[in-house]
This record gives sequence, C-alpha cells and structure tokens, in this order.
Amino acid sequence: MADESIAADLQAAFEDLFHTLWDGAEPDVLISDGHPGRIDADDAVALMGVSQEEVPGPISATRRVREETLTVTVVISCYRVGGQDQQRIVDARALKLLGDLSNHLRKTDPTLGGLCVWCFRTSFDLEKSADPAVLTDGRLTEINAKFTAVARIRTS
Repeated sequence: MADESIAADLQAAFEDLFHTLWDGAEPDVLISDGHPGRIDADDAVALMGVSQEEVPGPISATRRVREETLTVTVVISCYRVGGQDQQRIVDARALKLLGDLSNHLRKTDPTLGGLCVWCFRTSFDLEKSADPAVLTDGRLTEINAKFTAVARIRTS
C-alpha cells in the first residue's frame, strides 16, 4: 500500500513493460514516454499520460485508507508504405501490439509487480488515417487505449 499516489510509479512500470515486451521486436517498435515527435519507425508505442481519481477505501480501525483509480493512456501507431492492400496489415499489427500489452497485464502480471490491486485494458479506439499526405505513400493505423489501475493509499 502506497503512502501517496502511485501515478509516477505506474508510468515507470508501463514504460518498463513496453521495453520488456518490445525491445528487439521484429520489426522494431519505437517506445516513447510522451509524444515521440518525428517518427522514423514503422511501429511506435507511446505512454501519453495518466489521470487519477480518489475515493475513501475500506474502513479500518487502525488506519485510514483511500482508494485511487488511475487511467493510463497508451497510443500505438503502425505505418506501412504501400496502397490499400497495406491497411489490413497495419490494423493487424497495431492490434497485435495492443494484445501483447493487454494479455501480459491480464494473464502474467495484473498487479504490475504488486504496485496496484489490479490493472487491465478498459477501452480502445482504432483509427485509420484519412490524411491525404499519408495516404499518398502508405497506410497508418493508430490505437488510443485506456488501461485502468486501482491502488490503495494509506492516509494516516
């Protein structure tokens, strides 16, 4: 149980998990804390932020506890040079990267090494680029995913 919000530790745990899952992946995945800026890689995963809400936790005679719910935003971006035939390929790659992350949290480490009570994916949006400048050269898919974590905070 943490004495303060686990937001900073949660962000670090996600970035470490990205490296565990994708360092040396084929094809390479660019890992970024925040927007990566100019992207030279075909595949990128970025930790875009965290939000937090806090409520009273379980009642205890010996200490006061608060419970925090954190939402981590992750953006996955996949691009391939080529025409419309590449759209299914980038969609599948983006969904595979999302699945790698989601399945690890669900099946292997739902508490992120004991950092939180639980953490799992709660939503995602997949968007295909409609930008004519992108479509001239290739196909781009971006997934905006939300992961929710619950942790307990000791308040006294």
